[in-house]
Amino acid sequence: MRPEGSLARWISWEFLGLDKSSWEAIHIVFCALFVIAAIFHLALNFKAIVVYLRTGLDNGRKNWLELAVAVGLVVVLALVVIWRVPPASWMMEGRTNFKNYPRGLRIEIPCADFEKQSLRRVAEYLGLGPETVLKELEDKGLRWLKPESTLEETARQNGLSPQELYLRILDARARE
Repeated sequence: MRPEGSLARWISWEFLGLDKSSWEAIHIVFCALFVIAAIFHLALNFKAIVVYLRTGLDNGRKNWLELAVAVGLVVVLALVVIWRVPPASWMMEGRTNFKNYPRGLRIEIPCADFEKQSLRRVAEYLGLGPETVLKELEDKGLRWLKPESTLEETARQNGLSPQELYLRILDARARE
């Protein structure tokens, strides 16, 4: 559960000290390892699985009962999710509420992935000259200011979220 991508970056969302891109990296690596482990497991146990299926299906009801229960549970769980029955509906509502109402949002993102725009583009978007914006930010004590740097890069280098940096740029606009 996390805010949407642009929003998570916009407010510098973190959980357990990790930001969105770190959690995505963990997710991708663990998913890949899971798939590799599953393939490895199936390859190592292929003969045993085939024998189990053949003898189990030929020799008795016990395996049919296990199979029927497993399939039944999967179908019931899928229907609970599809029909949005509690507790699945509660989980999905909670996820939606969390994603749509993040803490720390003070100003809406002008557009998706706005934090990836260069300071020059942000200044132009606001109808300001890049030099004006850079001078104003420099006067406020910010460092590592380059017109080609993104809002996100500059914010992180200065210990801010992209949202906080954008608010400071808006202050420069208000003074002009």
